Amino acid sequence: MYFFDLIQIYDFNGDLLKIVNLGGNDDYVKNINHVLYKEDYRGCSQCYLTKDFCYLSRDLYDGKTGKKVENEILKMDWDGNIVQTIKLSVTLAASFCVENDQTLYLIVQNIVDDEEEYLILSYHF
Repeated sequence: MYFFDLIQIYDFNGDLLKIVNLGGNDDYVKNINHVLYKEDYRGCSQCYLTKDFCYLSRDLYDGKTGKKVENEILKMDWDGNIVQTIKLSVTLAASFCVENDQTLYLIVQNIVDDEEEYLILSYHF
């Protein structure tokens, strides 16, 4: 459901419990057309689960270049309610994890003089 900017929540029996529409737009054809016609689009690329919350990495992509230009982490309870939005000042390059629902660890890519390096950063919230 990446290109539709929505999350579907199922129970362990495979029954759909809820659809969380992150972009607030119910026109899914319009959302997919953003990708097809090279307009900017959003989607959730990764998730990290804890006992109490689900953390989603939500990305904004430049439709023309296909590059990720913005990241945020959404903290969602297991009923599909967004509890917190964490705007990142860096672009997430790989995975992330959360410790004790208070510390967010990120792997980010940094390019200096055409050399790649990967950094592990932590945010406390």
